[in-house]
Amino acid sequence: MKYFSFIIGCLIILGVSVSNAIAITPQQHLESVDYTNVQTNEVRGSAALVIVNFINVVFGLLGVVILVYFLYAGFKWMMAQDNQGEVKKAKDIMKNVAIGAFVILISYSLATFVTNALLNLNK
Repeated sequence: MKYFSFIIGCLIILGVSVSNAIAITPQQHLESVDYTNVQTNEVRGSAALVIVNFINVVFGLLGVVILVYFLYAGFKWMMAQDNQGEVKKAKDIMKNVAIGAFVILISYSLATFVTNALLNLNK
């Protein structure tokens, strides 16, 4: 039971963090960056936009994969019908999904920090 509450807590933290992280679109972020000192404004802006969009798409797909695995583990747990071996497998899957979600959240935060630092380099 303590693993289940840990997993639910991680998912709540993940949901709050991701909802705050995606509150601004990459286009809005790029519009807020001052490129007055950059001579190749269009090239750098479009390349940065492609990179930021790619990162957002990859991490969005990873979020969907995490959701699917978590739902699969929940379904497997419900269908275990008091078979302790199957329940343990489902709990292990949920634990691994929570750990994976945490790692993905950390890597998304790091990627967002690095891209923001690079985009604001000439400010």
